[in-house]
Amino acid sequence: MTIPLTDPAPLLTIPQLTAIGSSESARFSPGTGQIETIAASKFGAITRMEIIQPKNTKVLRHLKRDGKLGCMALKRPDAPAFALWNSVPDAYRQCGCHPEIVARLWDQIGAALPEDCRGLVYSNPALTHPESGVIFAVGLGTWYGLRLPGSLTAEAIKAGAKTETRWSDGNSMDIQLDFGEEWVFGGWLPNELTWCRSVYETFDLT
Repeated sequence: MTIPLTDPAPLLTIPQLTAIGSSESARFSPGTGQIETIAASKFGAITRMEIIQPKNTKVLRHLKRDGKLGCMALKRPDAPAFALWNSVPDAYRQCGCHPEIVARLWDQIGAALPEDCRGLVYSNPALTHPESGVIFAVGLGTWYGLRLPGSLTAEAIKAGAKTETRWSDGNSMDIQLDFGEEWVFGGWLPNELTWCRSVYETFDLT
C-alpha cells in the first residue's frame, strides 16, 4: 500500500477487536490489513514515567489543541496526556493515524528498543521512554515525527528527512517550529531504528 503522505488518515470502521490478554501483544500486518496477536515477551510494559515535563512541553501543547491540522481533527478532545497503547480497542486504526504509520512506530522502531515504549499521547500513537518519560516519536496522521537530538538531526536531514509538510486541507506544519529543533518527519529511512535506539539511550535515567 502506498501512503499519500500529504493526506490525513481517515478513521476506518472495522469490527471491534477482542480484548488482548496480558500474555499477548499486537501488531498490524500490511500484507493482510489485519491486527495480529504476538507473544508479549517481545515487549515489556511501561510501568513508571512522567509525561508532563519541560522536554515534552511543545509536543504536548501541539497535540492537545483541537483540530487545527489535518491529522489533529481526528483526535479525541477528552484524551488523557498519556494512556497505555492497548487502552483503546484498536489504536492502529482508531487514533487518527494510518495503520502503517502506527506499525512503523510500534512494530518496527519500537520493537528494536530495549523496552516497550508504546503509548498514546493525547490519543496519538507514540514512543516515550518508559523511565524518563521523554517523547521521542509520535504518529501524525500519514506522517510520523522523530526526536533526534544533537548531530542526529543534521544526519537525518542529510539522509532525506523532511521538517515541513502540507496537509490536504491546505494547512502546513513545520515540525521544528511546532515540536522543537530536534524533531524531523520520519520517512522509513534505513537508519531510523539505529537513531531511535541511540535516542533511547540518551534519555535513559539508569
